[in-house]
Order: sequence, then C-alpha cells, then structure tokens
Amino acid sequence: MCLNPKVIVIGLDGATWDLLKPWAEKGFLPTFKKLLSSGTWGELESTVPAITFPAWECLFTGQNPGKLGVFDFTRVEGNKIEVNTPNDFKGIPLWNVLNAHGYRACVINVPTSKVEEIYGAMVGGPFCDEGEVFPPELTPVLKKLGYEQYPTELTKVFMTHSNSPPPLELIRKTISSRFKLARYLIEKEEPDFLALVIFVIDNLQHFYWGEPILLEAWKAIDAEIGKFVSEFKGSTFVLVSDHGFTEYRKTFYTSKFLESEGLASYRVPPSFKILKRVNQSALINFARKTKIEKLLFRFFSKELIQKVLFSFPSEEGRIGVKGLEKLIDWEKSKCIPLGDSIYLTDESVKEKLREKLMKLEVVKNVYFREEVYRGEWVEHAPNIIIEPREGVRILDTPLTSSIISERVGKWKGVHKTQGIVLFHGPEIKPSRMNAKIYDVAPTILSFFGAKSSSMDGRILFTEEQNA
Repeated sequence: MCLNPKVIVIGLDGATWDLLKPWAEKGFLPTFKKLLSSGTWGELESTVPAITFPAWECLFTGQNPGKLGVFDFTRVEGNKIEVNTPNDFKGIPLWNVLNAHGYRACVINVPTSKVEEIYGAMVGGPFCDEGEVFPPELTPVLKKLGYEQYPTELTKVFMTHSNSPPPLELIRKTISSRFKLARYLIEKEEPDFLALVIFVIDNLQHFYWGEPILLEAWKAIDAEIGKFVSEFKGSTFVLVSDHGFTEYRKTFYTSKFLESEGLASYRVPPSFKILKRVNQSALINFARKTKIEKLLFRFFSKELIQKVLFSFPSEEGRIGVKGLEKLIDWEKSKCIPLGDSIYLTDESVKEKLREKLMKLEVVKNVYFREEVYRGEWVEHAPNIIIEPREGVRILDTPLTSSIISERVGKWKGVHKTQGIVLFHGPEIKPSRMNAKIYDVAPTILSFFGAKSSSMDGRILFTEEQNA
C-alpha cells in the first residue's frame, strides 16, 4: 500500500519569504522553521506578469505562456475582451507526463488546470465550474469531508470587499478541508504524485495585508503542513508559490496614461458619472443597511450576484470586462490596455511607447512579447507587458482622472515577482537555491527518472542528488 507518495507538492498561492521567514524565525511557524533548516529553499521567479493566470499552469507544465496560449486572466480578440478559463490552456501538465510513464497522480485545487480523466484523481480549482471532479464518484466524498470548491461565506466576504476579515474558524476549516481530501486520496488512490494548492491565502493577502488575520491563517497552514511532513516521512515535499506578495502603495492607470498620449480613446457616457457614485461599495453598503444582503445570497447564486455587482464600477473605478469593452473606442485607439499589458492596433508606436513608459516612476521594466515569450502562441500575446515597481498596482479603467495615485479601493496587498520554493525530503540536503517557475516541473519529473522535451525549465538538482 503506497502511503508515501514519492512527491507531494503543496502550492501556496502568493506565499512570500518576506512574511514566512521572519515569522518562522520568531517561532510562529514551527514547521517552516524546521523545513528552512533542513531543506533546499529560495526565491522562485514568477511569470511576466506575475499573476495566477498563467503562473500556476507554467509551474505545472514547465512551459512559458507562449506555448500555453494564455497570458493573463483576460485577452483581446478583435474588438472584444474575453475571459480566460482553465480550458484555454494548451500545455501538457506534468501529471500527464507521469501518467504516460505509469505513475498515478492526484491533483487538488490547482487554479489554472482543467479537470480531465487521468490515471488517478482530480478536483477542480476556484476557476473551474462548481463541482468539477474526476472520477465523478468523488462528489459525495467532498461533501462528507466538508470540502467546498470556494465556500459561499468566503465568497461573500471577498466579493463585498468587507472591512472585517472572514471568521478565523472558516479560514481554518477551508485550509483543513484541502489536506483532509489529500489524505483521503493518498489512502484511496495510492498515488505516486500528489499536488494541492491553498488559494484562499491570496485573497486574504490582497484585502488584509498587514493585519493579524494573516499570521493566524499562516499558522493554520503551517500546522497542516507539519502533520503531513510527519505522516509521510518517505515523501519529497515541494512547497511553491505562483508569485510573491507585498504592500500595495501606488496605482498606475494605463488607460489614462495612454489617453493622455493620444494612443487610447474611450466613450464614457454621462451616466457613468452617476454610476461612479453608485459603485459596488455603495450598493454593498445599501444591501447591508437595509438587511437584504442575506436574502440575496439565499435566493440567488453567488455567480449571478457577482455578475450584477461587477456591472457597476468598483471604488477604484474598475468594471467588468464587458463594461470595459463597451467604453473603448476601438476605431480611434492605437493601444488597448488590459491588466498589466497593452495590445497594439498600430505597432509603429511601440518603441516610443516603451521609452515613455520607462520614464515613469511606477514602471520597473517594459517588455515586447517576443522578449519574454516563446512558442506557437506568441502572436496571440499582448504586444507590450509592463513590470511595475514593487508595491504598484496597474489598473486599466478609464473611469478616473489620475494617471498615478496612491493606494485606492479595499486592496492592501499586491503581487510581486519573487515567490517561494522549498524542497524537503529524505535525499534533500540543507542549501539555498533560487529558481524560475518553469524549473519546478522538470525537476519533479527528474525525481521519477522522467522528462519532457517540451519544457522550458532546467532541472535544479544533479543526477547524484536525484539518485
């Protein structure tokens, strides 16, 4: 009976050594303290831009976005803005490679991965449709274990941008349910490889950076990892994040910058001046004051509530993609800003545009797509990708009068490029190591004596270390 998978990957969305290392040294996170002293660890350089879509898929495929066909949560197609889903990724995740070599795999809650029939089991992540699992017989098991894809109560807190964090017990329950399911699958499926991702910590760090709830959440994660390390002593553990995190300090509105340069044009009707006052926060406050918030969540799905809410501007002026799509004057715009990137309808402007962007205090670097991506899907990528300075958030909304401002809205934390990586196991010696996100998958395959020629990363350990 295989009660020690050869490799266990624990993904920690948005984990950063800036928090974990000091807390471990102070004794708040005893498991991390132990692993830092006994394992190989360092910073993990994320994708450009450093964002969940496509970072997790890059990590588990070892492929850059140019091979995956997804570069961000959204994309421009003609005169439309479309939302990417796990089904849009074109890559081959490492569990498919392991399956081809006869190894069994279990995958839990990976945000970017579609659920498919594999030699093992899969449970969909937060961006899959509710209840996507393989095999289907897992559905009643999830209910019995108290596992929710994304608990409704957590959704309510994050969707409504509450000033008060979710109840600590709910956070602990959500984290614990992921590990309970992993433990069940190890006993039931006897996998050679297991991967699970804790996604809720990303949301907590966005909204409650610098608040006590973060340490309590990380204590819960630390305790669960500690139990796993004790239970599965024969396994090699890989702790990774898709990107890091830091304090949110400044905002850069690419839409207003491009508009000021005559490169983007928007048609904002007078009604939006009223809507800016009747924004998401105003609607949420009204629902709370009139006591109808609970009724709404009782009678309507969270997806429908979110769709209606996102049709109004947020406190910082953000609107849903279809709302933004209608505001863009597609005929007059030479540039379409979207997320941290810019799509060009006139490539003759790109050199001068890069020069001007690089002069801004909020910009660290500006890349052309061919400089950071490789593969058959590069031509579908945004033409320009902006790497902001640490602590800067990029927004693409035209519903503002500023180009650069201080922190706006409810967010308190933003992504940074440097995430975490840590290897721990019977054959892993204490050392330091810095790596790129593309290096994780080929390194894991090397532990099984397997490899894939389609991967872009390098193997982080020598053959002697893998023996």
